[in-house]
Amino acid sequence: MTIMMRGYVPKSPWIEEQNIRIDCAGIPLLVFTGDWHYGHEGTNHKLLIEDIDVLKHCPPDVSPIVFLMGDLIDNAIRSAPGTAIAETVVRVKEQKDEVLALCREIDDKIIGVIQGNHEERSYREDDFEASAWLANELGTPYFGAGTKINLELVNNDGMITKLVVLVGHTYSGAGAANKCRNFYNKRGPADIVALAHMHTPYIGSEYIQDVQRIFCQCGTYQEFSRFFMENTLSSSKVAQPAVAVFGEEKVPFLDFKTGINTLTGKVAVKVDNSAKIAEVEAQIAWIKQKLEGGMK
Repeated sequence: MTIMMRGYVPKSPWIEEQNIRIDCAGIPLLVFTGDWHYGHEGTNHKLLIEDIDVLKHCPPDVSPIVFLMGDLIDNAIRSAPGTAIAETVVRVKEQKDEVLALCREIDDKIIGVIQGNHEERSYREDDFEASAWLANELGTPYFGAGTKINLELVNNDGMITKLVVLVGHTYSGAGAANKCRNFYNKRGPADIVALAHMHTPYIGSEYIQDVQRIFCQCGTYQEFSRFFMENTLSSSKVAQPAVAVFGEEKVPFLDFKTGINTLTGKVAVKVDNSAKIAEVEAQIAWIKQKLEGGMK
């Protein structure tokens, strides 16, 4: 069962390159959120709803661009591995409708939907493609098992920033950084590579061919699961990564709320290590300088 969980082969297709153009009134903040597992007894539904509200009421200085990275519903079916049915607190048929209602709160910020292995359970069982249905209901692109996006961000002055974003629910490899790097090597090049599935948030920046690349992996709102404990999989952590875009410069944040607070000047530095404090303060100073300079 552990092998199935870690290395499932998606039935959903890889979607070929997509070209998307977005007008941004504020600083573009690419938010990668997934593994909500809505309906599971171990999911922090309260925090999920609060985070949706943060995105909905984001200050105008920041323009969130939200990627839905799969496993939004827990979707336990009888053929699923582990103790899934016993851990369900919202009936499966209601999960998709309640997730749709949540997503409608931020539908003007959603760029597209990835199919996760939990949505794919329905696809394998009765050919109902839950993520494609959600994308259709929201009127947003469906990214299948993954896609490469040629993204154009246009600010109020008409200045265009071009990015290539590579997204998928998961990929092979040991650890988040290696998964992202393997995905990049197979489907890249890309400026940003984002995955989900393993419930361990990660974000890192490295230079490949003298270009800054951001690799990230979503956390989860599922704070505990008997299946995870029984199979000694990686621990779950609640954080959803984000990347702020200043022209060619990209600033990574492990959690999007830190990004919003930093970009709107509400950040509080709470780090014991003095070197880390200096690093965070330098990042904040750099962002403020960019803001004062009109993000050029």
